[in-house]
Amino acid sequence: MTNTNGSQSAVLMAYASANKRAEQALESVRERFQPPLEAATSALQFARDNDLKGLNATLERAYVKACQKFESSYRRASNDHGRAMTQVLQELEARRAAIGGEHDDYVQEARDHYQLVCHSARDHSHPSCLPAYDALMAREAEADLERDRKLADSRAIYLADKEHLDAELASAIEAMTREKIETCEQAKIDNERAVEALITPLQAAVDEAQTALTLALGDATAIHHRLRQLRLDILGAFERHSINEEQAIRALDLLWAESTASSATN
Repeated sequence: MTNTNGSQSAVLMAYASANKRAEQALESVRERFQPPLEAATSALQFARDNDLKGLNATLERAYVKACQKFESSYRRASNDHGRAMTQVLQELEARRAAIGGEHDDYVQEARDHYQLVCHSARDHSHPSCLPAYDALMAREAEADLERDRKLADSRAIYLADKEHLDAELASAIEAMTREKIETCEQAKIDNERAVEALITPLQAAVDEAQTALTLALGDATAIHHRLRQLRLDILGAFERHSINEEQAIRALDLLWAESTASSATN
């Protein structure tokens, strides 16, 4: 059996037609599965470019609000502490003045007596002045001891008040700081949940579309490679004169029908 140039040309045309249709079948699979992937990818990118920015802005506002509340509370607590400390210092100074006055009043009686005795003797070196002088010195020593004791007690009161006020301020600052941290942490958790709720389904859609495309193209490509080999086998059989022109063309047409069916299945 001899293949004429005409018959060989007809078979090659059928081969080219089968090849073209196989390529079209493969491309149709890509065209069917690529748009869903592109749409899912576009939706994910839009969410990242727009919705995600909104969520991050909400988180930033929550951080700023928490910091502003902390700063306001801190200023208020510091001002309250400052006013309370001013009052404590004023009370300390008032006690000091009162103690000093009591000291002077207690000594003044002995000093007046000493001055009176010396005035009567008309001479401060007169022996009669000595007992009055000693009494004055004793009174001053006694008054100094009492004054120092009272001043020490007064300072102890001041230090206790200061310690109490400082502890109150430290406790308030600790509570404010804890509240700020907890508020920011909760805002972060809420943001992460919102981001997850936004992105996870969109990413899942992208992954699903990508998987579908990969599987469909994998199956279609495998069929495409098998059909290529079958076309080569048919052409080889025709060139070896194992089949004639009509058989070769029919076989190639059947391959086209198979490629069309496989494309529809995918």
